[in-house]
Amino acid sequence: MGNHGATRQQVLQIDLGRFDAVRARRPKRLPVVLAPDEVAAVLAHVDGGEDVFRLMAWLLYGCGLRLMECCHLRVKDIELSHGQIVVRGRKGNKDQVVMLPRSVRADLERQLEWRRRLHERDLARGVARVELPDALERKYPRAAQELGWQFVFASRQLSRCPRPRHLRPLPRTRGVAAGRARAGAAGLGQQALDHRQGPRARRPAVCLSGPACTGC
Repeated sequence: MGNHGATRQQVLQIDLGRFDAVRARRPKRLPVVLAPDEVAAVLAHVDGGEDVFRLMAWLLYGCGLRLMECCHLRVKDIELSHGQIVVRGRKGNKDQVVMLPRSVRADLERQLEWRRRLHERDLARGVARVELPDALERKYPRAAQELGWQFVFASRQLSRCPRPRHLRPLPRTRGVAAGRARAGAAGLGQQALDHRQGPRARRPAVCLSGPACTGC
C-alpha cells in the first residue's frame, strides 16, 4: 500500500493520508446434504436412454464420480471381479480406484454385454474406432479397435468426430434434470436439489447396496 500511496501522492500532489482498508470476508456456509430417502427419490425419477442415464446417475452417487469421469469410463476400467472401477485422470491427473456398489453390478454387467455386442457390429461394419489418450494411438495402432478401450456408455448413433461412439453429457444431464423436477414435485426441497445434484458430490449420502450392506 505504501508504494501505491506514494505514487498517487506524486500524481495528485495531495496528501492522501493512511488507508486502513477493511477487507470483506467471505461468509462460511454449511453445505446442504440430502437425506438418504431424498437421494433415493432423485435416483428413482431419473429416466431416459433405456435406463442408461439412471445407471450413470447411480454411479455418480455410489462411486463419487464427476459427470465427465462417468462419460469417459472405458470397458477395461470396470473390474467386476474385484468390485471396483479405475477412474483415470482425476485431480492432479492421477488415477484412482473407487469401490463399485453391489446394487449396480447387475445393471453394469448388462451394459457391458450390450457394449460388447455393439462393438462386434461396429467391427463387422468397419467403424469400430475410439479416441485414445495421449500418444497411445501412435504406439499401439490397433488399440483403438479393441473392446477394452471402448467407452462403456456409448452413443446409439455414430458421429463424424474422433470419438464415434462417445456419449455426450447433454442427454444424461437432461435425464437427471428431469429426475430433479419430478423429485421436487414429490416434495423435495429445491435448495437441497440445487446444491447436491452436481457431479461433484464426492460421497454418497446413502449406501446404494441396501440395508443388508456389510460395508461397500
